[in-house]
Amino acid sequence: MDLSFRPDIRTVLSIDELHSLVAWIPPGPRTIEYRDSLIVSLLAELALRRHEVGRLAISSFGFVAGRPWVSVLGKGFGGKGPKRRTIPVPIPLYRRLVDHWEAFNLQPEAPAVWNFKHHSNPISGNQVGFIVPTRCHQLLGFRVRSHMIRHSVATAWIHLGVDIRTVQLLLGHADIGVTARYLHSSSDLLVDAVDSLQGGHYTRSQTALFPEFIRSAKGGAS
Repeated sequence: MDLSFRPDIRTVLSIDELHSLVAWIPPGPRTIEYRDSLIVSLLAELALRRHEVGRLAISSFGFVAGRPWVSVLGKGFGGKGPKRRTIPVPIPLYRRLVDHWEAFNLQPEAPAVWNFKHHSNPISGNQVGFIVPTRCHQLLGFRVRSHMIRHSVATAWIHLGVDIRTVQLLLGHADIGVTARYLHSSSDLLVDAVDSLQGGHYTRSQTALFPEFIRSAKGGAS
């Protein structure tokens, strides 16, 4: 029996790790760090794809019944349509975006997130793909790709009780089967599911009672 196996605990981020990403608010709305924090929050709060961030204009944001929403342009192929969807925006995130736009006196037609050297040019998906792992390494201690954040948010929504149809609409999937492939269970949730039939008698804290070689195989702390 191979006792060296351990589940991949980095398939998705935990809810606490997502909160850590959202909580990063650098001082000064005119700085690159502040801009990057907005990119991370757009991914970690709205589950946007990296190219969707680059397609956002200030005019993409509007209000419905006093609540900010954003119109997102998606891919629209391979089961990932429709091309455009509308998502409610957390009010604190919207306020941070407005602070950033006002700091540069930007007009509605300007990109919501842009190449810092050229305010008229939107940031590209490839740039987002470079920024996110770097910033996540600073915040979490390990690199995270932008699409892993999208998977993590979808999983967190499901675990918090959001029905899969709503998650499908938020992610912009035409096929709910595509949404289902985005859902992951963390190692802790897998352990809880298996142990649930034991009447709750087994807990993770009891791994300290296991011999060292078993704790190593389970990924427990020494």
